[in-house]
Amino acid sequence: PIPILSDDSPMIAFDAYRPTSQDHAEATGDYQCPEIAANIRIRGENGMLIADMPLGDAMTLRPMKRHVYAGNNLVFSFHRVREGKAQAFRLDQWRALGMQCEREA
Repeated sequence: PIPILSDDSPMIAFDAYRPTSQDHAEATGDYQCPEIAANIRIRGENGMLIADMPLGDAMTLRPMKRHVYAGNNLVFSFHRVREGKAQAFRLDQWRALGMQCEREA
């Protein structure tokens, strides 16, 4: 079960993460997402990460913390960084959690 926060629950503030050009370079690439039968391209543009989604939609990804970005109710958590490239990301959206997207070869 998901814990429900009460009005007296403490809030935790954190500093905004400022990704480096290396962080962006690690994430950029083409990924296959079999659970949603889609391919997603992550690219850099004007110092931001952009996700080119199915049906031609593009969304700007906002950094949350290192290797974690959010956009349009989606959370992209990049992982398995090897040789300067993320090998996959986990895609979470509201009720659909843990969808794995793998970098294309």
